[in-house]
Amino acid sequence: MMKKLLRCIAATAILTVGLVQHADANLPVFDASNFIQNTMTAAAAVKGEAYQDSNLIYQYQMMLNQLNQLKQATNLSPAAMLAQVTSIKSDITDLTKYINALNDLYGGLQSNAEYANKVQALITQSGKTPEQWFADQNTLLQNNDKTAKQLFQQGNDVIRTSARLPNAGRRFKTS
Repeated sequence: MMKKLLRCIAATAILTVGLVQHADANLPVFDASNFIQNTMTAAAAVKGEAYQDSNLIYQYQMMLNQLNQLKQATNLSPAAMLAQVTSIKSDITDLTKYINALNDLYGGLQSNAEYANKVQALITQSGKTPEQWFADQNTLLQNNDKTAKQLFQQGNDVIRTSARLPNAGRRFKTS
């Protein structure tokens, strides 16, 4: 019975290993539409955070208004009120900086998502796989880089040649 069980387990293991398809994990998988969706979700979360923090600033400003109205009360410590006003103004300043950073981040995320959408549309229009399209873009970039370097080199050659000419430094009078 034990031998039969071992044979069954061995046969199951051999069949399982033999039937499993080979997974090629050399290249990372990039899903552009998922990336774009995640970017848009992150942008929405950042926008929501900025909105909530704007509401906090509004609440702090309301507190400042209430404190200004309480100044007229007679039995309150001016030093304690000044400390609260200073603390609230500091919080408002910090939150304003934070909101500005969030808005910058939101703008960056939004433009990244738009860029990714444009790239995905270009890939789709080309009819190529993303790998082929990116390889083609890399080739174009390399070729343009070589062309630009050649143009700069030609410009430098012209400058060097004109500097060697006998009349290069003289000005001519026009009549």
